[in-house]
Amino acid sequence: MEINHYTINTQHNRVSGTEDVRNETIEYLTNLIRNTNEGDPIELLDGATMELTTEQGGYVATIKVGGDVVLATAGACNKLQAKKIWKTMLKIAEPALPDKVEPFPVQPPFILDLLFPGALLHQDILSWTGDFTRCLGHLLLGEKQK
Repeated sequence: MEINHYTINTQHNRVSGTEDVRNETIEYLTNLIRNTNEGDPIELLDGATMELTTEQGGYVATIKVGGDVVLATAGACNKLQAKKIWKTMLKIAEPALPDKVEPFPVQPPFILDLLFPGALLHQDILSWTGDFTRCLGHLLLGEKQK
């Protein structure tokens, strides 16, 4: 499965395939999510946490360090969910990027990333978030989902 991975801030898109994500990574993320109580933040690396909301065909997550929201990420695997997820991400992005956001720059399946201004204070987190959100998207949207 190929997934568009679009960064709203830069309007950059990268297409990644299932083969880009190792089975061990999918297994690790699956266990990380399953072993966290529902409603609790998921502990990541470097003091970062993630709040994740999923539903059939889509998800929205925020990655935080302390009180700083570093990044919001979302994904959708079909056109119905894409409309809902895109609308949610536009609401989130509007205060920071009112003129830069264009509707539906990529087709589903997609992962959308939005960096918040506070991300600049957390370069250590930014060094892995792109790979992390790609792997999360493949887990939650892809054929490897268990």
